[in-house]
Amino acid sequence: MKLEGIMEGEINHLIKPVCKKLQKNKPAAVIADELEEELSEIERVIAAQRQVGSYDAEQIYKVYSAGEC
Repeated sequence: MKLEGIMEGEINHLIKPVCKKLQKNKPAAVIADELEEELSEIERVIAAQRQVGSYDAEQIYKVYSAGEC
């Protein structure tokens, strides 16, 4: 249970800056480089954001964690 909370916090910590950079029209590769994260993780967050259709971090996390992206 505690590990789940830690993972959720880490992912949410990633989703928010990715969304900010998406709003500035930055490509996935640039975002990954700037945040020093794996491109595949950034692309997964972006896919979840596109499914949600907004920059609501909580909704993006739900899609991301359900593996729908």
